[in-house]
Amino acid sequence: MKILSFLLLPLFALLLVSCSQEFSDSSPVSPETELTKAWIDEENDMAYAYSYMQGFTNISVKQWSVNNGVIDADLNDYYSNVKQVFCVVDVKGGSHLYFLERPEDNSLKIALPTKGIFSEVYDVKFYGYSTSEVAQKAFYKGSKYPYGYMQEFTQISVLEHTVVNESDLDIYSAEFGPMKELFAEVTKDNGQNCMVFLQRPANEHFVIPSVADQNFSDVKLFGLY
Repeated sequence: MKILSFLLLPLFALLLVSCSQEFSDSSPVSPETELTKAWIDEENDMAYAYSYMQGFTNISVKQWSVNNGVIDADLNDYYSNVKQVFCVVDVKGGSHLYFLERPEDNSLKIALPTKGIFSEVYDVKFYGYSTSEVAQKAFYKGSKYPYGYMQEFTQISVLEHTVVNESDLDIYSAEFGPMKELFAEVTKDNGQNCMVFLQRPANEHFVIPSVADQNFSDVKLFGLY
């Protein structure tokens, strides 16, 4: 009997390991470890808030002003299907991109982070992302937004840009460093500006397709760190 028990012991251990592995593989992932971004780049093991070249519509501004570090803005067009809003603030020496979630109405008040930096505001622009409420919740695993309110995206210098193939932008930028996601604001002489999401280019030399028509004026880059 002792000999039989001795022979069965390795088999029992093997079964125990096998069952433990099966339980581990079938265990649900805890909410804390779930990805909160919509688009998965499996090749590079990255998750992004939007698909590559997702566009953001320019929302026209009726008027805006800055008082004591607070931007007051009245938007002309505000469509019901706009679920997320970004704001670009052009100041002396650079620009800043902020995520505003979804303002309740067309009249906005935006408290700027540091009053001194924004003593000279040259322009304020707004861009909207349109999606259904159901799709938005599905994209972000039940979360309402991919970023927090007033999440800032740091401007990254464009060292050189060239229009190629009539409408593509060939860009050399400053070093990305630990940047996670990249947005590009394309401004045009006719005022039909746009913003696009570039996920994370492989390096600082990349092309933005089909954004530079005959009215192209300038391009700015903003990164999430």
